[in-house]
Amino acid sequence: MGRGKLGESGEIPVRLRGAHHRRQARHDGGSRATLSRTTLESWAVAEALASLRSDHREVLVETYFRGSSVAEAAATLGIPAEVVKSRAFYALKALKLALQERGLAQ
Repeated sequence: MGRGKLGESGEIPVRLRGAHHRRQARHDGGSRATLSRTTLESWAVAEALASLRSDHREVLVETYFRGSSVAEAAATLGIPAEVVKSRAFYALKALKLALQERGLAQ
């Protein structure tokens, strides 16, 4: 797993979706409707992340949001690198399901 990439299953990472929406909002002239939709989606993503088990959330926050490598996350969290990879895989699956329940993923 590379830095900031947490899976090989083909899902578009949440951060990339957020960046796309921010660029789109700027391109649209930052319309209030676009910004409101982006804000609501950000809240829903935060809510979905909060719904994950704490061990899954910790791995995603460390590897994805903080940008730590698997080795760095393993050292920070005090767990083997293989466990970081496994938890990241299952955390992304759980996050995708939580986003689907909120109408934000297919």
